[in-house]
Order: sequence, then structure tokens, then C-alpha cells
Amino acid sequence: MRRLVPWLAALVLLATVLAWKLGRPAALDESLFDVTLTQQPMEPLALPVHGRELAGRITTSAGRPAADALVVLERAKPFESGPAPLRGEYTDEQGAFRFEELAEGTYRVVLQHASAPPRSFTTSVPAEGEVTWALAEPLAPIEPMPTLARGALTGRVTLPAGLAPRADLAGHELVLAPVPETHPLAGAAVRRVACDAEGRFALPDLVLADYEVRVLPPWASGGSWPELARARCAHRADGTELALELAVGTLAGTLVEPPERALVGALVRLTSLSARDVLGRPQLWPPAVTDAQGRFRSGLLPVGRYLLHARAGEGEQDVEVEVRAGQHLEVPFAPLDPRSGTR
Repeated sequence: MRRLVPWLAALVLLATVLAWKLGRPAALDESLFDVTLTQQPMEPLALPVHGRELAGRITTSAGRPAADALVVLERAKPFESGPAPLRGEYTDEQGAFRFEELAEGTYRVVLQHASAPPRSFTTSVPAEGEVTWALAEPLAPIEPMPTLARGALTGRVTLPAGLAPRADLAGHELVLAPVPETHPLAGAAVRRVACDAEGRFALPDLVLADYEVRVLPPWASGGSWPELARARCAHRADGTELALELAVGTLAGTLVEPPERALVGALVRLTSLSARDVLGRPQLWPPAVTDAQGRFRSGLLPVGRYLLHARAGEGEQDVEVEVRAGQHLEVPFAPLDPRSGTR
């Protein structure tokens, strides 16, 4: 063991020397940095010739002096013969202007004035004497707004004779929209007004114009459908009342479960088979829920065919009906068993 100690010490020393040799960086080749820079003499800059003047007058398209017109000069080809200056001057009361210390060359001229659209063209400096430039043709005058006149519009929404004792018109909404050909500056806008229980309404300050009138049910207030009536109104504030009769009907029915017991809390969903919304989908009405006697009622419905889907528990049933103007229809539902899961 003692004999191995000197050998181990020698090996450690040898490894240390080899590591030091291998880790030393290689000497740099100083010839890589022996670069001789040569500087070429620069050509002297050719200064542009200044001292030229450009003077003249600006007139309107009718030939009258244009005071306070802005005349702007800029190089037509920037940096072609020197820097590209941008100069501007306003004309005096006689339409006169003057530029001094201009370089020779071609310039782009822009004329601006409050009475006309901008006009641009090119000119050369020096010019032969004073120049006379005219502004562009003035813009057409803005069309004045039509006289805004307002007046009161009153009227009443009525039901067909067969429904008069059955329905309350409170909350039904009239939407008055200007017809498409109405002048855009006439001041007419979409207005909405709600009816009272008797269907009466009033707008005290409606702009005089022609309107398309639609009637919406209370639950659709602020919307665009379903339309219970549509008409056209020429509002002239002459005291004429607007009368609208709704072409609508109503539905009601009773749901029972065997054996002839009122089905309370059943859901009845109403879908139109005659009308679709803007996306092409069938229009849906708010669902009805049967009361303690198993009864449900619809609101006023536009004329057309409808699908009624009744559901209670696992029981379902579909019935198709047709709504006619002025008629109240009792929907003939068969007994529905909430535990059966059958139609």
C-alpha cells in the first residue's frame, strides 16, 4: 500500500499538468488585425442656387381676388437638386403672395381656401414675371334641412268584434317608423307608444311625415315581432285619429290527467307554422302554464297555423290548430298522463 502512494501522487501531478495545457487559450493571430484603412476623398457638395423669387396673385374661379388663400410650395422631385423645402404663404386682401430665396427647379403648388377644395399643379422657378392662379370651383352649397314641423297624433287600437269582451289591450305597443322614401334630414325617427286598456294612444309631438305602423304584444315591447297589425299613416296634424283593427284570435284549453283530474303546472309551448323570424326559424311565443283548474290561455295571436306542445312530467302531446281573425278557439287536448311517457 505504501508503494502505491508515490505512483498515485505522480499520476495526480501529471493529470494536473495536462489539464492546464489543454485549457490554455490558443494564441491569437495578430495578422487578423493588421488592416489598413484607406479613405477616399469626398466630392464637395453642390449647394443649390437660391435667391430666386416667385410672386403672383390668387383669384377665385370667378376671377375675384382670393384673400387668405394658402399657397404651399414643395419640390416636385424631392432631393433631385438639393434639399426639399416646404414653404407656405397666405395671400393678402388683394390675393397677392411672394416667395423669396427659392432654389431653381420644379415645384408642386397646392392652393387651399375655405371656399373651394384644394387644387394642385406644378410650376417652374424662375418664372417669367408674376403668375396668376385660380382656385378650384367652389363646393356645392349644403342642402338646407327641411322645415321641422310637429303635431299630435292620437288614435285607438281595436279588436275584432268576437274578441272585444275577452282581451285587455293595456301595454300593446305601436311602432311608427318613417317610410323608406322619407327625406333623411326630415327629422322623422322611429317612435314607440303604448296603449291603455281600451287601446288608446297619443303622441303629442310627432314629426309630420308618412309612417309605417306596426302593433306588438306587451311581451314583445321594444322588439320587432310578432306583428299583430300593420298600416300606413300620413301624419299631417289635421286632427285625424289613427284607427287600427287587429287581425288576431285567441286560444285556450284545459289539460287533465286520468281520471279527469285537472293537470296543474303543465307547460304549453306555442310555435307558429305560418311565420318565421329573420333567420328562417319558426317563431316561438312565450309558453303558458296551466293553473289550478288545468286551464291555459294565449295572448292575441296573428292569423295562421300553430303547433301546441303540452308537456307534464314524462307525458307529451302535440296539437295543430288554426287561428282565425276574431275567433276564440278551445284547443281539444286529450288526457295527458305525466307518468306514462306517451303522447
